[in-house]
Amino acid sequence: MLRYYGHFEGDATTYRGAGEVAAYKAAKDALMQFRQRVVEASLLKPEELDAVDAEVKTSIARAAAHAKSAPMPLAATLMTDVYNRY
Repeated sequence: MLRYYGHFEGDATTYRGAGEVAAYKAAKDALMQFRQRVVEASLLKPEELDAVDAEVKTSIARAAAHAKSAPMPLAATLMTDVYNRY
């Protein structure tokens, strides 16, 4: 499995050939493989999958906007539900 990103933030990944990651994503991306297989099997139409993609993007944008507009948590609650005691 190929790591899409470098070893650390700011890693220029000069050790990879041009287009290596893009080619790997095109050939091995699980979501793209799923899309291709269900369309080839006539289980879903590309338009239906496009609609799902759009709905997910909208949902993510809505969740991100909600998180950004939410008040900061109280300091006393920052560690709540972080560790399981059992």
